[in-house]
Amino acid sequence: MKMNKICIIASLVLMAFGSCKDPVDNVEKKEKPSLNLEFKARMGNADLAINTQGNIMSNGDDILVNNWGIIMSGIKLIKTDGSEVLLGDGYGYVNLASSIRTMEYKDLPAGDYKGVKFTLGVDATTNHADPSGWPAKHPLNITYTNMHWGWAGGYIFQAFEGKFKNAMQTSPVGFSWHTATDACTKEIVMMKNFTLNLNDKKNGKIYVAIDKMLDENVMISAMPTNHSGSSTELAAMQKLLSNLNNTYSIHSIE
Repeated sequence: MKMNKICIIASLVLMAFGSCKDPVDNVEKKEKPSLNLEFKARMGNADLAINTQGNIMSNGDDILVNNWGIIMSGIKLIKTDGSEVLLGDGYGYVNLASSIRTMEYKDLPAGDYKGVKFTLGVDATTNHADPSGWPAKHPLNITYTNMHWGWAGGYIFQAFEGKFKNAMQTSPVGFSWHTATDACTKEIVMMKNFTLNLNDKKNGKIYVAIDKMLDENVMISAMPTNHSGSSTELAAMQKLLSNLNNTYSIHSIE
């Protein structure tokens, strides 16, 4: 009988200790939010048909896109109080004609935001520095992106290539527009209110509208090759750059 009492007391003691867990163990672990930014090429109200004819611009040019690489720097989120949060080291690369269209960011500050901004291209110092030191799959690694002119000592900020056809052509003609040189950087600002809470894993969709980039002032058929070289090429490229704030928009962040 005495032995039974000892066993009962021992059991009660163990149960008491088992129920007294550290309160911290019962608190849900809070993680900083993460955000993926996916870029999608658009034509009107639909996704752009890649590597396919049938994308008709306002001037009648039928555009086929098979390469649309973009180098970015200074990628930031804009908070509602006007302060900014740098994403990663600020550099990014996407190719809207391939599967490389998403940039992933973790451990972001929770809070209320009103937009996203970045610069097409890089600053002059980075543009003319030795590009060989960037790690594999970094946006400025030229083996990864193939977005650098070795002979010119600078990056291609946007490589926009493919074929076009209009009433003047019996068959498609190749085009190549390379936005480059220090004079052709462009800041892009996209406004949209959103909130990042602890534990959020959100996805943002950024639309890039080809029909807003190529308007009546930027006609591929009028200049199939533009590598930002001559004064005439630079003047035409500046018209394209002036269209970019309307070209980019945040569709959703959820």
